[in-house]
Amino acid sequence: MTPQKPGSALLATLGIRVHADWSVWHIVRFGMVGLLATGLHYTVALIGLKWIGLSPVAANATGFLTALTLSFVGHSLFTFRVQATTVAAIRFMIVNLTTIGFGSALVTGLDDYTGLGDAEVLAIGALFSAGSNFLGHSLWSFSETRT
Repeated sequence: MTPQKPGSALLATLGIRVHADWSVWHIVRFGMVGLLATGLHYTVALIGLKWIGLSPVAANATGFLTALTLSFVGHSLFTFRVQATTVAAIRFMIVNLTTIGFGSALVTGLDDYTGLGDAEVLAIGALFSAGSNFLGHSLWSFSETRT
């Protein structure tokens, strides 16, 4: 009998299959795709701002959408090594939008109600976003679910 991960029986009851590869290398692959997507986001936004003449908001949105696409493909093929499906893409978008919403609220709260400096607040926000995205994508976006 194969040993199960802690909590996997409860998650299975909810129709969620925990991704089988939660190794250090799995987390490293997740980080590599994330760093690549972050670099692409910044590069595309900067090109849009400086060379095309987009407003900062439009340039950032363009960079975000470009990076989101790379991130979905990269996490499908490299991090989680699963087929990229429409359902996974929709779930991926939901997880990312939820994470950015809660992450923004966390950063706002830490900035307004703690004595932490800006760098610390942003570091906590970045760690929250990375961890939340990893869990959300592992447990839902790229997992098999019951129908």
